[in-house]
Amino acid sequence: MTRFLILVLLCAQPAKAAHLLKALTYNVNGIPVVTPDWPAKRDAIGAKLKEGGYDLIAVQEAWSDEDAQKMISASGLPYSRRYATRWGIGTGLVVMSRYPIIATAQREFTCRPSALRWMTGEPMANKGALMVRVETPKGPLDVYTAHPVAAYPDASFTTLRWTQLFELAEMVLENSAGRPFVILGDLNTAPGDPGYKFLVDLLGLDDACLDHGKDACGITNAEDQARIDHVLAARGPGRFASAKTAFAGLIPGTQLAYSDHLAIEADIDSRVLSRKPIPNIKARADALTALIARLSRLSDAMYLREEARAWVPVYGFLLMSRYDHQREQLAAISARAESARIRVLQAAP
Repeated sequence: MTRFLILVLLCAQPAKAAHLLKALTYNVNGIPVVTPDWPAKRDAIGAKLKEGGYDLIAVQEAWSDEDAQKMISASGLPYSRRYATRWGIGTGLVVMSRYPIIATAQREFTCRPSALRWMTGEPMANKGALMVRVETPKGPLDVYTAHPVAAYPDASFTTLRWTQLFELAEMVLENSAGRPFVILGDLNTAPGDPGYKFLVDLLGLDDACLDHGKDACGITNAEDQARIDHVLAARGPGRFASAKTAFAGLIPGTQLAYSDHLAIEADIDSRVLSRKPIPNIKARADALTALIARLSRLSDAMYLREEARAWVPVYGFLLMSRYDHQREQLAAISARAESARIRVLQAAP
């Protein structure tokens, strides 16, 4: 009887929790001059980053060296990397870590909006992706952050965004084959969008906010009325312990929101940290086929628009010059996607 009671008590004890890693992704909307009261927001964000007790923080739109460094210092995390700048303009991407960073890689996206769309600000931004390899207590983890082109009322940039998501997926497969990874970022695509499914199918991804069934996070960007911010990992055993939005409400003592986005924070257990990319062959092949078809349609549309407007003085010349360059970029992406599709089909059983 005594042995039976001891066995019952032992079984009643909660299972030992897997090692948890607390991660955050946050678009801070740190556009100097343009963002109202940005210095005050930046300092408040930095203070809240430290309060959060995060192990990993990925920030998007920390555009200037000074702003990035102030948030890094305020976070209290000892290790960080910022995407290297060009001509004083960076990608706005920063990763901070409690654990040592043992490797870094970065990639500038090939395709960007036309300079004729300068009012959006997108052509001037060096959009890309940043990877840091972090030595966690459970082994190395590759952490990616990215911020593809956004959509605007008069320009959706859908196909360009697909090319950037494709290059993010390429980067993951090239750097993290056989390695666990997470993607933390504002991907400007929401669950249910074709672009979201495209990336998920390319890599075989699991969404922290959907890991427990329905979306646990909700809207992160009021303008889009959607969750375009994500914590993603390869599918596999285990589950994210939790995921939720953060940085809601106003900065204490002010009428200022921290950002035009909410952050996503997620607790990641050791089983998620052991997952490695093994995309579904059919889903990946179908995604690559869809990308190639989109690129072809966009290229054809450029020819038609060019023919219709080539006669316009100055504008017609600028349009042709820009479209010639963009078609070359699209053709290069299409060739890479076709090569990837052939490799996938050859690997099929």
